[in-house]
Amino acid sequence: MKPKVTSATRNPLAMKLVQPLTREFEVTVRPIQHPSLSILSPKHEKEFRNAIPLIQTNPEEAIKILTALEQRYPAVLPVLNNLISALLSAGQDEEAEIRIVELYREYPDYIFAKIMYGEYCLLHDKLEEIPKVFRNLWDPKLLYPERNVFHVSEVTSFVGFVGLYFFAIGDMKLAQEYYEYLYKLAPTNPQTLRMKNVLFPEIEGYI
Repeated sequence: MKPKVTSATRNPLAMKLVQPLTREFEVTVRPIQHPSLSILSPKHEKEFRNAIPLIQTNPEEAIKILTALEQRYPAVLPVLNNLISALLSAGQDEEAEIRIVELYREYPDYIFAKIMYGEYCLLHDKLEEIPKVFRNLWDPKLLYPERNVFHVSEVTSFVGFVGLYFFAIGDMKLAQEYYEYLYKLAPTNPQTLRMKNVLFPEIEGYI
């Protein structure tokens, strides 16, 4: 599932004044365990951890493992999130999209549910939905004020998506600010490279 992203003139439903990234949060590469993972047995937690790298290298096997875990633990959000990622990696976009919508409807406050549903809205030209999903709060700390630490995967996914959203509604200035933040944080991350290819496709060697 690749969002259609084209630079538009400023969209009238776009946004109110946007506060730039506060940067008032810590980004860590250390694992942050989602509370729902605590219900997994040690055996099943190991299966879950082993499935993660398979999402890119062997998505069909990852789907098999994660589907079995989902059937046993239907409320463990990282299982659901990573199952969707595996479906996308395997090219099963239709099934992935059904699950994205379901995940957001069931767990609208889960950061990856917001990001995935935002990507879905971007793909299907539902730009007017996106500010509602994020409550016009375009910074993870503003969206989750009780948190001071975010995992790098949360931040790169969040910033990468929001930057593409700004580009889609014609706000190149904000899109570039988010790209530059992302580049400084994780220059070789797939989200960074995706933003570069969308924002600056004609500029070879742009940072």
